[in-house]
Amino acid sequence: MSARVQPQRREVIQERPPVPEATATGLRAFISNHWDAVLIVGFVIVAFLLRFWDLGSRAMHHDESLHATYSWYLYTGKGYRHDPMMHGPFQFHFNALVFFLLGASDYTVRVLPAIFGTALVGLPYLFRDRLGRYGAVVASFFLLISPTMLYFSRFARNDIYTAVWDVALAMCIWRYLASRKPPYLFATAAVLAFSFATKETSYITVVIFGSFLVLMMLWELAAWLSLLRAAPQLKSKRASDSKASSSGLLLAVKGLPTWLRGGYTESDPSGVLALLLLFFTLSFPLGSAIASLFQDRLGVTLANPAENWTSGPVGAPMGDGIYLAFLSALAFIAIAAAIGLRWNWRLWVVYASVFWGIYLLLFTTFFTNLVGVGTGIWQSLGYWLAQQEVSRGSQPWYYYLLIVPLYEFLPLIFALAGLVYYAYRSKDLFNWFLIYWALATLLLYTRAGEKMPWLSLHVALPFIILGGKFLGDILSQVRWKETLNRGGAIFFLLVPLFLLLGASVFEIQPSSGAIPRSLEIWARTGVASAVFFAGVYLSRRVGWQESTHMVVVAVAIILSLFTIRAALTASYQHGDIPMEMLVYTQTSPDIPRVMRDIDRLAQETNQREKLKITIDGADGFVWPWVWYLRDYKAVETPDFSSGISGPPSGQVVIINARNEEKMKPYLDNYSQGQRIRLRWWFPEDYRELTVEKLLKGLANSDARQKVWDYFWQRKTPNPLGSADSIVYFPKGFKQG
Repeated sequence: MSARVQPQRREVIQERPPVPEATATGLRAFISNHWDAVLIVGFVIVAFLLRFWDLGSRAMHHDESLHATYSWYLYTGKGYRHDPMMHGPFQFHFNALVFFLLGASDYTVRVLPAIFGTALVGLPYLFRDRLGRYGAVVASFFLLISPTMLYFSRFARNDIYTAVWDVALAMCIWRYLASRKPPYLFATAAVLAFSFATKETSYITVVIFGSFLVLMMLWELAAWLSLLRAAPQLKSKRASDSKASSSGLLLAVKGLPTWLRGGYTESDPSGVLALLLLFFTLSFPLGSAIASLFQDRLGVTLANPAENWTSGPVGAPMGDGIYLAFLSALAFIAIAAAIGLRWNWRLWVVYASVFWGIYLLLFTTFFTNLVGVGTGIWQSLGYWLAQQEVSRGSQPWYYYLLIVPLYEFLPLIFALAGLVYYAYRSKDLFNWFLIYWALATLLLYTRAGEKMPWLSLHVALPFIILGGKFLGDILSQVRWKETLNRGGAIFFLLVPLFLLLGASVFEIQPSSGAIPRSLEIWARTGVASAVFFAGVYLSRRVGWQESTHMVVVAVAIILSLFTIRAALTASYQHGDIPMEMLVYTQTSPDIPRVMRDIDRLAQETNQREKLKITIDGADGFVWPWVWYLRDYKAVETPDFSSGISGPPSGQVVIINARNEEKMKPYLDNYSQGQRIRLRWWFPEDYRELTVEKLLKGLANSDARQKVWDYFWQRKTPNPLGSADSIVYFPKGFKQG
């Protein structure tokens, strides 16, 4: 019977045509199994659109114009010499590559940061084994909508590159600790090289990550000492077998950390020593300029801008200190090599070759600038040390405590909650690493003399990762199907309604209606109380834990909307308008507008690149004009402050506004001058903030209103500051 039925079954199966449902089922299965990857890929696509959209419309910042111009010099064959004033050579080489592929423009100079800003959003996926699937998705989302990350992903500075290197370096560390696979050590060496070739903040990162590895080793040592103290009570698991039995002391000796028993092996259960030695031996030679801290004893003197700008390159050794600097650099290299070769010479030579190969190629511009060896190994750190006394920006010590919460309130709230929770409840070393990374970064950048908005990116980054991890842990505990079936989704309505009513109760401005203020407050309080008790009733039905999860998710959604609004406003509406604290001494939109008039004049007069232009060189006013006028061949830049002996040769003259009087004798051939803002800046009223002023402000309704007006509308209490220029065009030319 079965023999007859079996062929019929085969026949039926064979006759079934393929149906779309099979494909759909496969797709659904793929999404179900890889939902985290699907979401993060979606975030990366959105990040790409946000970071590349309208990149060239914003006026070029002073620093952007420097980076763009020297990249353009390299692209056009004029070469490049590393100067630590503009940080590492990485961006110049790769910007030149972008110019080669896409041409040089205001848009393309920001392509490289946009690429890195997009990649940063996807990196948490490679961390999902530590962050968790939910944590990786949330961290990626936080990076996607972060106002700080979005703004500086559209800004031609080094900081977004170092953010990628920092996350990649952390990933290499923890991937290696989990697998002990040598490729992660190769990757660590390469990432370290690119990081040091990007910006000197890499020294801070290496100190933070390296010191945590030291703490991990001490943790292992403490665990072993605890085992040793308990040795008399330890017994072999196979005590009945006389041959296999061993004393508690022998078990304790066997438990001795590998790094204490001598040497490194791939079977090392921790891998910490390998990472620490790699960090130390590769980074130590680049710290030779630390000898300058003992310059009074060693004679290694640094050229210091606070003392004399003309004494030599800032951060370079001066006088006889050059010889001592050379010897100290050799000593640092020798010490690092000796330790590395003693550790594992076969592996270390390969790792060192990867690191120094990348480092020297970039700092010497493929060996066309051998002086770059010295400026990289010594002057990079030397310049940074010398600048600490200058305290560029002159910001107060609490600067990052203002700017980071202003923009990154969403991840910061969850990061602080996670910090407290993990500190009390977690034994996972990775959670402690995130806490250590966040707090150490905040401390060291607060302690550093130079404080700038772009440096807030480094402070915000570990808090974003920590906040994403904690919120991800919460989301992973939600029983979504069961909670939603019980009506948990109602919290997504109740929570924003309660917060809106609660905020209205404490509304700063009194009501202008006919209803008395006291009655209005009681009415709103009553409605808010009703909403609250409705939430309590719903919690009893859904479950207190599940209800808490829904409230947290609802709050996160609300804060996400605020964050998205802040990000879009800062990057698109106020991109070159310093109503944002992120926008620092920014070139005004007047400059691109004047540049369009210059281009039009050059075309109308048929002079094109031969159009004569005079730019006042006083107070560095030639920047960003050097970039904008890069294609013009007849540009002169006299300093009008020292006086001019005759009429300027330019058909277009742009002078510092404070030199206006010196131009008056030569105005016959020019139309009436137009006053424009070259640079403008945020009114930094917070500089004199004290605890007493803060407490008084909290008690003052007008002060609270000003704070709210700035947070919500970016309404600054005082006018923007500016440094102005005056532009003169030929008579008869109509400006746009």
